[in-house]
Amino acid sequence: MTARDHSDGWGVVSYHRPKIKWLRRAVAAYDDDRFAQPIDASFAKTVVASIRRASRSAFNDENCHPFMFGRWSFAHNGTLTAVETLRPAMLREMGPEFRKQIRGQTDIELIFCWLLQRLQANKCINGDRCVRLAGMLSTFADAVSELDARNRETESASDTDRTAKLNFVLTNGNVLVGSRLRNSLYRLSTQHDRPTGRPLVNLAIASEPTDSRR
Repeated sequence: MTARDHSDGWGVVSYHRPKIKWLRRAVAAYDDDRFAQPIDASFAKTVVASIRRASRSAFNDENCHPFMFGRWSFAHNGTLTAVETLRPAMLREMGPEFRKQIRGQTDIELIFCWLLQRLQANKCINGDRCVRLAGMLSTFADAVSELDARNRETESASDTDRTAKLNFVLTNGNVLVGSRLRNSLYRLSTQHDRPTGRPLVNLAIASEPTDSRR
């Protein structure tokens, strides 16, 4: 993957205690001087960034990742291939507070609100807070497996190109969970000494290698 392959938009969410900066633009990141602004403006504890290659949905700001609900942000690299078949049932399974949050037409925004509904129903989150981390992890994993199974039920025996690819990251700036299903995912962790004596640990999670260490 290169930036020029994903030229249909970009988005950045950066968590600066206690504020959040969120910017999305339906232009290529490499042609937009504003791409680095949410990150460079000040130190951010957590950053979620995405560049978009549109598969079905319109080219506009509202269809660019990451998406937000309160302090929760969500980004995806992949496709829920049967989204139009599954959309009506997924919308019925959401409460009105989540349904009305959907502004665009993408599969990922639909999945985001559907997942938040599950997490809240299972009392894993309360508003912007994670209140049961173990429950959040298991609910998240079960929901991804269910979504994949429901997607596969719509496929014909020869329709292998419709297999869902579900790479997600979900965070509120303090807790981050993710999934890797049929797409690549890489992790890079570094540690630096600080004058205080407490090490500074940085963690990067990306769907493509960020350097030779991956």
